[in-house]
Amino acid sequence: FDKLLDENIERDCLDVLCQHLIGLFSANSGQISIQCSIFIASKIVKVYKQLKTPDLINIINLVITNTSEATIFCASYIFKMMDGISKSQIPRLINFILKQNRKDLRFASVNFLSCCFDIYGNLLEEFIPNALKFIKEFMGDEDRIVIIECINLL
Repeated sequence: FDKLLDENIERDCLDVLCQHLIGLFSANSGQISIQCSIFIASKIVKVYKQLKTPDLINIINLVITNTSEATIFCASYIFKMMDGISKSQIPRLINFILKQNRKDLRFASVNFLSCCFDIYGNLLEEFIPNALKFIKEFMGDEDRIVIIECINLL
């Protein structure tokens, strides 16, 4: 994969490659481990870095249309590694994440919010009250990793 990206590849081919990587999140009905999700995300980042103007709308749409722990962790990783691009698109995804009430998404959702607040900081001030309300629900969670991630977000 890395050797392939070392070559001079046309944008159309990179776009197709990215779509195939994103398509992997449909495998196994979207039930992919966090490690596998991060691995796929790392390959998407390599493709995005080859593109002069990557568009993260595909990742945002992936999370919204195929919501799972794996797609949320993928988005977190990509936003972190791409260092704050798509500032105008991130509020849409944050609003979506804040509306998620599924227990199986708690850790990924809080991790995503923490990542976004680290990257985008002051741009997200309007989301602070809702984010605090969101994590307040999880502070009594029996899953310690969720509590740790909530504290990290604070």
